[in-house]
Amino acid sequence: MNDDDFRDACAMLAMLGIIMRGKQLHSASVAVEAFEQADAMLDARNKEDDDGIATIKKRKYVRKP
Repeated sequence: MNDDDFRDACAMLAMLGIIMRGKQLHSASVAVEAFEQADAMLDARNKEDDDGIATIKKRKYVRKP
């Protein structure tokens, strides 16, 4: 799934949430709000997180005969 497909899927789910919330908006404004939410999801997904503990890679030990 590429980024455009993922954005569309997020927008569909956001639109479903907007409709289920019962918000009475014009259909065009519902779509605009859904894509704004989808863009926010993508921004959160692609955000670089420099906080926290660094990953430590496991070492593989080879026993010598």
